Amino acid sequence: MMTGKRPTDSMFDRGFNLHKYAQMALPEQVNEILDPKLVKNIQETAFAWVWALDYVISAVMKIGVDCSMSTPKDRMSMSDVVSKLNLVRDIIQGTQSRVGLLL
Repeated sequence: MMTGKRPTDSMFDRGFNLHKYAQMALPEQVNEILDPKLVKNIQETAFAWVWALDYVISAVMKIGVDCSMSTPKDRMSMSDVVSKLNLVRDIIQGTQSRVGLLL
């Protein structure tokens, strides 16, 4: 969803997969792997949303990585996923300012 890549893309072979692709970019290089269409949409929205590239998108990408760990015991619990996504929503809506809680 965030990268514009599919798990079946030809770039994913020999043990390199979408999970590792996203994980390697966290947190400093997320902008490098974002789907260009998503970046274009965000840039066109308003300058005030630029912070979303560094914080909110990184947080959502991290949730995706944490949910797709190889073994189920290493994955984020669904209650934690819901809490994190609710926090993302609250930050976007401006009802929460504790961005540091996301990463």
